[in-house]
Amino acid sequence: MTSTTWTAAAAMALTLLVAGCSAETGPQSSADRGTEADSDGGASVFPDCSEVWVAGNELPVDYRGCLDEDGTEVTPDVINCGTIGEEFATFDDSYFGFLGGEVGEGSSESDAYAEAYGECTDN
Repeated sequence: MTSTTWTAAAAMALTLLVAGCSAETGPQSSADRGTEADSDGGASVFPDCSEVWVAGNELPVDYRGCLDEDGTEVTPDVINCGTIGEEFATFDDSYFGFLGGEVGEGSSESDAYAEAYGECTDN
């Protein structure tokens, strides 16, 4: 093989090698980009409070907070109910419920709240 033929073959091999490497390390998947966007100040993972705290709806078992009408993250007020192994959450002194259970409506002064809270603390 002449040096010109060898050089052309080497250049071709090098081109294929580089193209193969860039294909392997090419663009990130959409999942990877989403993770970076979230860590760089992207949208919050919390739902709107008005969607979570609706009387009669189920309070998500993994509830960890929501966004108020101004877009501010509201951390949950959650009480571990000890022996019954459940968590009781409240929102805005207007709603309450066990995580994974039904959302109730009423202030901390209401009978419905007192009954639900009693289930948590009496055990």
